[in-house]
Amino acid sequence: MGLKRNDVAVTDLAWLIPHQADRRIIEAVAKRVGLALDRMVIHLDRYGNTLGATVPIALAEWNERGRIARGDRIVLTAFGAGYAAGSLYLRWAIA
Repeated sequence: MGLKRNDVAVTDLAWLIPHQADRRIIEAVAKRVGLALDRMVIHLDRYGNTLGATVPIALAEWNERGRIARGDRIVLTAFGAGYAAGSLYLRWAIA
């Protein structure tokens, strides 16, 4: 996830917002990086796989619910067909 490059430990993350393709994949990612599922934003059960919109929908929903606080460290991560994948680390700056 590039956390080392940013001198960030997994325990520093407030949220990991993954692509919502499959719950088993989300759980496997959580296990692999050592992050509890309660720190992963999951809405797959409500919306299903909304393709390229899964991460933005989750981020917007969490923000609207007031779950994200200024200064929170967040990783957005997604994957696509083949070997396409990407992640983004950010610090939330909206009050």
